[in-house]
Amino acid sequence: MSKQNQGEQEVMTKKKFGIKAKLLLFTLPIIAFAFLLVAFLSYNFAKDKISVKTRELLQASAQSSENKILTWQRDTLRIVDTALETMQNLKMNKEEVLAYEKFFLETNEYFPNGIYIIQDDGNLLDASGWEPDNDQRESDYYKIGLEHSDKLYFGEAYIDALTNGFVVTASRHMDNIAGVGAVANVDINLNTLAEVVKEMKVVGNGDAFILDTANDTILAHKNEKMVGKTAKDAGDSFYKQVASLAKSKKSQVTSLASKDGDYMVSIEPIDDTSWVMVCRGLEKNIYSDVRTLAIILSIVSIVIVIIISLVLTILIRRITNPIKRLTDTIVAVTNGDFTTDIEVKGNDEVTVMASNTREFLQVMRNALASIAKVSDNIDMQAKDSTQIAKTLHESASGQSEAMTSLRGNLDELIESIAVIAENATKLATVVADTSDAGERAMNNMAETMKAADDGRQNMKSVTVSMSEIQSGMSDLEKSITNVGGAAVKINEITATIREIAEETNLLSLNASIEAARAGEVGRGFAVVATQIKSLAETSAEAADQISNLIDSVNDLINETVEQSHQSVGQITAGVERVYEASDQFNNIFDGITQTNSIIQDIIQQIHDANDVAANMAAVTEEQSASAEVIGNTALNVQELTDIVTGNSADVEKDSENLTNMADSLEKQISAFKI
Repeated sequence: MSKQNQGEQEVMTKKKFGIKAKLLLFTLPIIAFAFLLVAFLSYNFAKDKISVKTRELLQASAQSSENKILTWQRDTLRIVDTALETMQNLKMNKEEVLAYEKFFLETNEYFPNGIYIIQDDGNLLDASGWEPDNDQRESDYYKIGLEHSDKLYFGEAYIDALTNGFVVTASRHMDNIAGVGAVANVDINLNTLAEVVKEMKVVGNGDAFILDTANDTILAHKNEKMVGKTAKDAGDSFYKQVASLAKSKKSQVTSLASKDGDYMVSIEPIDDTSWVMVCRGLEKNIYSDVRTLAIILSIVSIVIVIIISLVLTILIRRITNPIKRLTDTIVAVTNGDFTTDIEVKGNDEVTVMASNTREFLQVMRNALASIAKVSDNIDMQAKDSTQIAKTLHESASGQSEAMTSLRGNLDELIESIAVIAENATKLATVVADTSDAGERAMNNMAETMKAADDGRQNMKSVTVSMSEIQSGMSDLEKSITNVGGAAVKINEITATIREIAEETNLLSLNASIEAARAGEVGRGFAVVATQIKSLAETSAEAADQISNLIDSVNDLINETVEQSHQSVGQITAGVERVYEASDQFNNIFDGITQTNSIIQDIIQQIHDANDVAANMAAVTEEQSASAEVIGNTALNVQELTDIVTGNSADVEKDSENLTNMADSLEKQISAFKI
């Protein structure tokens, strides 16, 4: 394939991705993205606004229904509270209370069974005639009433067996009903809750229900089939989620999933009860208008993008036509045809570019003609340089081989001298280390001799001390024996004191007897006799204690005497060993003295060898340094020779390359038409 055909093919390929296509590919996605972004932001903005308004409406609906229930609750309980206050303030007896209760039987649609009272002593005051089988003080509503004395409080709701509807018992403790504290109760039906729930209109075609958080039971629901079911048995996890959130007793609006879809839910606790009002609306119904708006915005955006695309295509085509003609000229120049010309028409940026390109073509024609002449001159000079470079390279190669051989011989000489220097240095180091070790050994021997002399003197002192200890132990043995004799004498004296105490005791006994015979006159003498008797008993006890202590001391003295006998024998044996050790120490001291003399002679000989080794090491180190200087010089010469060789080879290659480049340049220039 020719160069011109190849260029035309490239142009055709580039046309597929020309400026027009690039502009369209660049601008259209941006415009489309901008419109879609606007549609998306509009959708989200509208959705957020509707979400906020819906939450407010749900909460308002729940609060409105809660207020209705609270109003009904307060109105109903106000009637009962008024009746209970009347019973207590008028101090009615049982008959009057029962008569007063009859006024409320079947008179109020919310508590048709009236009021019944459980007194703290267990009596039941109920005008309806109800007689329970068990003690009502064990009931839940009685216990709840005990905890609330300020107002009636609702317990858990339950299904009444007669009406099959939900009923809740309100209870309150009164201080004085018929003279006794009591819990007043009233059973209130919850039909009103169902009416309130059914009347509610919730946003998004939603509904509402009331849940008792005490047992998670649905008290009221638009779907009557759900009434009475627990959140667990409702058949939808939605109710479990509501029951879990309602435990917090806080007003809240949130989104929860169910089998019908996602619900927006408002949970409002009802004051003074365990109930919560729940309003919910399906989000797909709430946001249906927003989704329709999003679809309309998307369609409008697509139509606008298509219109803009058509307008852009027409504008870009008009703008790119001059550029296309300029591109065709540039392609021809790229293929080597500098004979072509460019039409300059108009006054925009493209016209300026065409005019400059035209001038560039004229400059390139002149430059190519000059390059052709210079190329011929370069070719001739390159051939001459190649011949000179070959001659220089051959000379440098021979010199490099000779320097390599010289360098090998010098390396062997340097290695030999280095080995000698290293061995001489090691010898000097070993001798020096040996000399230092000898000095330390001589110093240690001097210290050892001094320590041996001190030890000999100390052994003499030990011998004298051991003799003194032996004499002292003999004196101690005698002293301990004397102490034992003294203890025996103390024991005899203690026995005498004991006998005197016994005789004194007998005398005090006789004195007491005589004082008793003397009657009133001898009473003072009897006191003295008693004191004498006490003193005698105390003396006898002290004598016994002293005797026991003396016996213990005698035992210790006997043990000490026995141990002192053993110690004297051990000390005598020790004295004999000390005499033997003293003789051996004298012999050791004589041997150390002789060893010291021998070591001093060895140290002197080591000093002489150290001087010889140091001189030898110094001489070999000087020879090694000189050899290294010679080797480095030879290495530098060899390196310079190698550099010259390499440079000459590079020059030869560069000359050959220059010749080839000159030939190539001539061929390339011949391809241009000028």
